[in-house]
Amino acid sequence: MPFCKVLPTGSYPELRKSLINSNPMKRLAQVEDVSNIAEFFASDFSSFVNGQYL
Repeated sequence: MPFCKVLPTGSYPELRKSLINSNPMKRLAQVEDVSNIAEFFASDFSSFVNGQYL
């Protein structure tokens, strides 16, 4: 399954559990998480970010 697909809450419970457990924050990303970082990279606040660490 491509990483860009949304994983609905009730689907693939074992996959969800595995993804959550493999993440240090113990949760999946929310839409707001992705949109906030996109907004940051589009802003002047990211002027010193070079892609080495994201």
